[in-house]
Amino acid sequence: MNLLIRRTFLEIALTGGLVTGLASRCQAKDIAFRATGTLTCDINLPPRHQVINYELEVSNTWWGIQISRAESPTTRAFCDGTNVYITLLFNPEAKIDPAIQQRYGAQPVAPEVVARAPVPCYLIPGTMALGDYSLHLPWLANCSSSYIKSHGLSPIPVPWSAPQRSAEAFYFAATGEPFADDLGLPKLVHWKFSPENAKTAINRIEYMREVHSLEDRQEQSNRTPRVDNPGDETEYKVLRSDLVDGINVAQDYVMIHESLAGPAEKRHAITMTVKGHQTVVGRGTGELLALPQSNAGYSVTDHRFRHQTQMVDSIFYYTNSPLAAGFLDERLQLIYSKRVETQPLDPAAIPR
Repeated sequence: MNLLIRRTFLEIALTGGLVTGLASRCQAKDIAFRATGTLTCDINLPPRHQVINYELEVSNTWWGIQISRAESPTTRAFCDGTNVYITLLFNPEAKIDPAIQQRYGAQPVAPEVVARAPVPCYLIPGTMALGDYSLHLPWLANCSSSYIKSHGLSPIPVPWSAPQRSAEAFYFAATGEPFADDLGLPKLVHWKFSPENAKTAINRIEYMREVHSLEDRQEQSNRTPRVDNPGDETEYKVLRSDLVDGINVAQDYVMIHESLAGPAEKRHAITMTVKGHQTVVGRGTGELLALPQSNAGYSVTDHRFRHQTQMVDSIFYYTNSPLAAGFLDERLQLIYSKRVETQPLDPAAIPR
């Protein structure tokens, strides 16, 4: 069966031989800065308070973010200027949330099991970090320069919703103001509901169709997108910044999301406030601009392989290095072709 292999994320084809870290490719002067930071999230309904620590390194086109939170794997997101690699590092000594342990019977993972397990890796084409606010906000504040210069602010999803799993993340259009320096990181971003964006949200290439059944996708394609909610506002703002070698780097920033929920007769306001505080600690070494080392290899979910009309958003495989296999690798193309042959047509992609 002849398949037209399409790259709907980016028309790029990586070749082999990429390095696993920035240090062997860039001199120290190319690393703009390294920072450590904390995010504090508060939601009023239902009440929730969460603190997340992160550290990051940024160069002109490369970036790396590592996120640590209690009772969860450490997340390492690394961008080589073409793709983003998101890995999960499990800590066998991490404490388990008592509520989760009681509900699901979760138990700590033995150190020897962690050492033998491949590192989960999600390979996403492009330079935008896809995830919830814990990854999205540090990326927006520090690492979004190349994406904004290429695409502008408008396509960036709201930070309070995980865009891979929620089409609502793309219902809004972003506008704002960048800093006037070489990186041009945003100092103000405002998201406003966009009817045009809402109509096309379920077909955004970042949105994972495979998490839905065919019936769900059919319903999504038939559903009229919601109308504007005047009480739905999201804003990101840098409160205080520092000048690092001529680059404006946020020290304190905040995201505030306000919305109205519930039936018309019982509307109630929901407010989510995330405050970020970070400190520049030098230029960095390039340590975070690389994949974490793994003696057991990597289990890769590769989102470069997305079909336009079939329900195929990615392929899965094991490898010793996700950086080594290019998009045109014969093994990966074979895995992709077999997936396309066996997966159904996306109902939302059928012309109407």
